[in-house]
Formats: sequence, C-alpha cells, structure tokens
Amino acid sequence: MTQPEIFIKWNGVLNCSCLVVMTIFAMMGFYGYLAVGDEVADAITLNVPHELMYQIIKLIFSMCVMVSYPLQFYIPMERIEKWVTRKIPVENQTTYIYFARYGIVLLTCAVAELIPHLALFISFIGAFSGSLMALLFPPFIDLLVIFRN
Repeated sequence: MTQPEIFIKWNGVLNCSCLVVMTIFAMMGFYGYLAVGDEVADAITLNVPHELMYQIIKLIFSMCVMVSYPLQFYIPMERIEKWVTRKIPVENQTTYIYFARYGIVLLTCAVAELIPHLALFISFIGAFSGSLMALLFPPFIDLLVIFRN
C-alpha cells in the first residue's frame, strides 16, 4: 500500500468492507427470521432446504466469510509483525511472521471446532466484553506499545 492512511479513513477500505459485510449479515438475519420464525437454528444456514440452489447459496455465503477473514485479521497481524520486526533477527523474521499467521488461523479454526455451543459462547463474549475489546483494548494496547518505545 502506497498510502496506508487511506485504509482506515471513514470511507476507507476497512470501514466500507465491514459495512458491506454487516449489511449482508443483517439482511440475512432479518429475512431469515421472517422466513423461519421462532424455529430458527443457531446458524440460519442450517434452516435452508437441501436443494441445489440453497446449497449454492450456502457455498457463496461461506466464501464471503472466507474472503472477509483476512481483512478482519489485518490489524492484529500488523501488531504481531511490528513486534516480530523489533524482537527477532532480520534473517528469521519472515519465518516467524508466517508461523504466527498460520498459528493464529489454526487457533481460530480449532476454537470454532472444539467449543461445543459456539453460538452461545460468541453471544457471551459479545455481550460482556465486545465493547471492551472494540473500544478500550486497542487504544490501551497501542499506548503500551508506544510507551515502551
């Protein structure tokens, strides 16, 4: 990126793409609830029939999630790369960065696979610590990183 400040502006790539993803998720939830009612499963995709068209829609939906994952992963990985470039010798930095990327992706996959009632766990995390993680922790961690320098 030649101009990284464009990425985080109010109309930058991050905000616009997150807005698109949020709109898609909100529409899916709203219309899914209208279609199914109180019988809705944890994930709305579990309620769709097993016909070919609906299976294609489920595939497209999962591809949307896969494409948006690297975008959501960008900021934490930037912090990790900054730490690696300060602490690790130059000849080993690329290896450590790749191990960190693969490790974090595998960790998130393992968490998603191993937690039995993931929807309840996500609701719990979102209800009690979502605002802390979104609004308080990032600037606090950034201040700690800047203060150490």
